[in-house]
Amino acid sequence: MQSLPEYLHLSFHTGRANVTAMRTPIRTIALVIAIILCLFAVACSDGAKDSKHDGASLPLDPPETFTDDEAPLTLSHDGRNFESPWGYAREANAARNYPLLVSGCWGEGQGEYSAVSKTHPAFVIDYQKDGVGDGEALADWIDSAIAAGFRIDRTRVYLTGFSRGGSGSFPLAKGMYNKDRYFAAIVRVAGQSQSDIGNAIAEKTALWYHIGLLDTEQRVQVARAALEKFRGYDSYTDAVETTSTALFTR
Repeated sequence: MQSLPEYLHLSFHTGRANVTAMRTPIRTIALVIAIILCLFAVACSDGAKDSKHDGASLPLDPPETFTDDEAPLTLSHDGRNFESPWGYAREANAARNYPLLVSGCWGEGQGEYSAVSKTHPAFVIDYQKDGVGDGEALADWIDSAIAAGFRIDRTRVYLTGFSRGGSGSFPLAKGMYNKDRYFAAIVRVAGQSQSDIGNAIAEKTALWYHIGLLDTEQRVQVARAALEKFRGYDSYTDAVETTSTALFTR
């Protein structure tokens, strides 16, 4: 048995939240989603000053309990299906806006979120897209869904992405930015391109970036380049890098 470095965790934060990641990347997604949804249960101060980020929110303490009849339902708007939160139709929640989890390529975020979906209810959309234009389309879709009466909180839209979805998370964020919209947080796992998200987006978005040290050299270098880029942003000067280890049999 030999102890080898398994996962490099680049923990970036905007001053609103900071998380030390766990060892397994997919489990990390579930953990970080749960923490993000909890920490951002109240709309961020930037959003409170901007009428375009005006979602109301309610605390989740104590946690709700649900019956099987209150399970998430498949909803549809403008040609896209998405899932409702647990208890969405409950009368007591009629004035409550909910976070939106955007599960990017390849869907791991959506699958892992199910483990915490009752304690942190949210809308979930499977969005297998990775371009700037796709980010613009997503921003328009969110605005349209809200206008249609779906109670999505604009200030709590979160993105997860693995591999292609990791690389694609930055173009999606840039597309949202082109529409004056932002992800509250991004959980990025790996990706072989895209190290720079831009200071204006970084000001509004918390990022957790995870990469396996035994991944390809290109992907590891992209992650390290991203860390240096983010340290140059005003809100990320104290971005940190942490490394976890695990036991392997050779």
